[in-house]
Amino acid sequence: MNIILVRHGQTDWNLKNKLQGSTNIDLNETGVLQAKQTAKNLANKNIDVIYSSPLIRTLATTNEINKNRNIKVIKDDRLIERGFGNLEGLEGKNVNFKKYWDFSLNACDENIESISTFFYRIYNFLNDIFIKYKDTPKTILLVTHNGVNLAISSILEGTKENIFEYNLKTCDYKLFENLTILPKLEDIWKI
Repeated sequence: MNIILVRHGQTDWNLKNKLQGSTNIDLNETGVLQAKQTAKNLANKNIDVIYSSPLIRTLATTNEINKNRNIKVIKDDRLIERGFGNLEGLEGKNVNFKKYWDFSLNACDENIESISTFFYRIYNFLNDIFIKYKDTPKTILLVTHNGVNLAISSILEGTKENIFEYNLKTCDYKLFENLTILPKLEDIWKI
């Protein structure tokens, strides 16, 4: 099984460095162009199955990538960006990201989805994908958000160290090939 992980295209909040979380923001003009370019970049990649977050920005990106493929898109709420509660809409410079991505703190003040709850949600999704496709040659496209991509990359790489190294720019993608084993979450966390 292969996974192509795509971050949605640019939004106005990305431009303003505002924390979007689960707020439903649409792509801006640049984001639409990015999605079209990503569709071109992926044109020669075989894609068998498409999963997308149901938020507007991811579905708009998914629809551009899928325009000439006509694959049924499976919307999955587990791929929605991490909920940042009262911090959504704030500029990133005003948010202590280290605090909210620290596994040992597991902070959930300000109505934020805790890191453990978030990772369990993403892990549950990946586990279902592995059960369904791990013994197949299928390529699964996942169109999601940067936080979700951080979690997926961290889980598939089997580490929680230096998680921000997995950042994807808007509409960038990452390929994971020949996946057969999903690392256990407990082995990754070891806290």
